[in-house]
Amino acid sequence: MRAMGATFGGLRHDVQANKHKSRPKKATSVLNAIEDIQRLTPENMHQEFDRLLKDAHSHAMSLEANSPCSDAADTLKRCLHQNREHNCKCFSAMESYQSCVIKATQDRVDELAKHSPPTSELLQPRINDMPTPELPAATGRQRHRCWWKPWTWLR
Repeated sequence: MRAMGATFGGLRHDVQANKHKSRPKKATSVLNAIEDIQRLTPENMHQEFDRLLKDAHSHAMSLEANSPCSDAADTLKRCLHQNREHNCKCFSAMESYQSCVIKATQDRVDELAKHSPPTSELLQPRINDMPTPELPAATGRQRHRCWWKPWTWLR
């Protein structure tokens, strides 16, 4: 048992040592990144920016394709843009967007409930097994609670 513990401890130490060797220190990696950026020509910088923009755009478009309320959202954005000073004119668009989001959320919950197994069974309470509460034992002096005496409220 002791030999296994020593072996596992040694493996853990070796893995941690390899992690630290493969990962450069944070300060040097940041400095290297800054130097790399400073070495870029303006043309290369524009190309890199365009590449990042295209990647972000394709990611955003994939998210928008899954959005069921994009039409209502566009209508609401357009109304708010046109009526910057009088947002109250867009209440109907706000309500239609809200109802669309509620319906889409409920549809998604229903879909998940249909395809996933139930996580636990609902147990019905058994009323017959519950004991009936007993009245407190009568004492010689009964304490009265009065609304005008707050110190009697907590008795």
